[in-house]
Amino acid sequence: MEHILLVLQETYSGEVTLTAQDGRFIQLEYAKKIRLDSWNESLLYKNNWSDEGRELLKERIEREFSALLYGKLTITVNQGKIRQMNRLERQRFIDGDGI
Repeated sequence: MEHILLVLQETYSGEVTLTAQDGRFIQLEYAKKIRLDSWNESLLYKNNWSDEGRELLKERIEREFSALLYGKLTITVNQGKIRQMNRLERQRFIDGDGI
């Protein structure tokens, strides 16, 4: 979890995606976006969260991600603030024939 929070803390604009498979965290992807109108802020940015804010964010991410068996949780950051979380849940049909 600390790696996830560190990536989020250093992102001024972009997305962080956590992938679940069999209910386990298997992959972290991130894309940082650098806008030309905020070039300097983007390159030197590090969010200074309070301990309480960091803990609330950690709990929220854990709660949202723990609901996934297969899928992704994408966290969108804009101007250094967490703007939204999208959860994409996939369902697997194991019997071999599908639906």
